[in-house]
Amino acid sequence: MAADTDPESLELRLFGHLQVRRGGRDVVIPASRKTRAILGYLTLMQRPISRQCLCELFFEVPDDPRAALRWSLSKLRPLLDSTGKRRLVADRDTVRIDLGGADVDALHAADLLGRDPASLDSAERSDALGRMSGELLEDADLPDRPE
Repeated sequence: MAADTDPESLELRLFGHLQVRRGGRDVVIPASRKTRAILGYLTLMQRPISRQCLCELFFEVPDDPRAALRWSLSKLRPLLDSTGKRRLVADRDTVRIDLGGADVDALHAADLLGRDPASLDSAERSDALGRMSGELLEDADLPDRPE
């Protein structure tokens, strides 16, 4: 079965407008800019992040930051998880995204650009530059957290 029609395939586009594709089809992303930023952050970090850290980074205002984080994670789970693969892995203390087999433009471009330029052929260079069209997490910025 081709990767773009495999229902387990996952593509995340973090450059330009955030895009999630599962099984070759676009998935509707929540409008919440914080939820989008959490998705990007967890994707780029590639390791478990403590819930406390996520609350401190993204939820300064709510009365109950843990509840706000739970809400955001509940919106991300259907984007990432499929019948056969649980990608949003959360326990009492940490959250991570299992990116095994996923195609992430920012990670792919970073990998290619981190290699010796002489080792890249023109198609690889072109692919890396093409994946970097637009600003990183363009529609997930947070006014109070520009970093």
